[in-house]
Amino acid sequence: MVAKYPAEFLLEFRAVDRFLFRVSDLRDLREPQHSQLFKRLDNCHIYLLGKRPRVWVVPESIHATDETVQFTIEYKLAGLIRRRNVELLRSVFSPEEAFFEASPYPHRDLISRDTNGRIVTQTWLSNFIHLMPHVEEGARDLQIVYVGQGLRKSAIDRLQNHKTLQHILGEINSHEPDAEAFVMIYDFEYRKQALTFYNVPVEISGNAAKRRRKRALAYRPTVKEQVALVEASIISYFQTRQFNTHYLTFPDQKYQILKKIYEADFAAIVVQLDNTNIGNQRTYSECVIPRSTHYIVVDFRRLEGKYSVLESFAERR
Repeated sequence: MVAKYPAEFLLEFRAVDRFLFRVSDLRDLREPQHSQLFKRLDNCHIYLLGKRPRVWVVPESIHATDETVQFTIEYKLAGLIRRRNVELLRSVFSPEEAFFEASPYPHRDLISRDTNGRIVTQTWLSNFIHLMPHVEEGARDLQIVYVGQGLRKSAIDRLQNHKTLQHILGEINSHEPDAEAFVMIYDFEYRKQALTFYNVPVEISGNAAKRRRKRALAYRPTVKEQVALVEASIISYFQTRQFNTHYLTFPDQKYQILKKIYEADFAAIVVQLDNTNIGNQRTYSECVIPRSTHYIVVDFRRLEGKYSVLESFAERR
């Protein structure tokens, strides 16, 4: 197959910071003890809304020893209650955490107290269920239902004033009472990468290739343009059509955010959605299987029927 140019240019976006929260906990992030975390969140402009089963602790099941803290969790899948035993090493907790109990009904959290009965920590168990090895995948994996962006300051500001979010929460509460909504928030690093072909026949070379190279090198996307490209790529990949109405046919040339991309004739947009640092949390949608890392490739050359070195990396739905 023929390559289009002797050298190709890619736009790469790699997740360099990410967070997982219950939507119901977003307001708590404004508390003073989270100030350092909030500084990092200010750099995050892309968010994914997902859902998975609600989890609760069986209060009478909690038992702590010098080596472990054991308890039982319950959740519903397909309307049936599932029960799983959890055992955490005592070293996970601080020395001052002496006693453990379930939070008041609906028993969503694990509370630890010191020897004087004061609360030391309240652990949101549902935020860590993907780290519990004996819990089945259907309860640990997060189904992505909406992709959005925030630019006023951060994705957090956008989420806390978002009508679509309220609509989604209403839909989940009404039709899926056993599910809970989560938000995954990302900060992406942008770079432009050049790849040179050797021993591959090319379609365009000489002065025409040099002019295209000059256009590609001159391209300098604003933060707003970068965020829009990442958002569009992720929506098109997960096909979250229940709540997202735009970018479902990306990279169709009708989208204004692609005008400069097509003018510079870039070979591809690559978005690495990596959850390695949050316990390999797996995400999926109705048309994408669960993975902890998704390589989202918008491969313009493959769409043109040209040779592409990225073909082997492109995700297949």
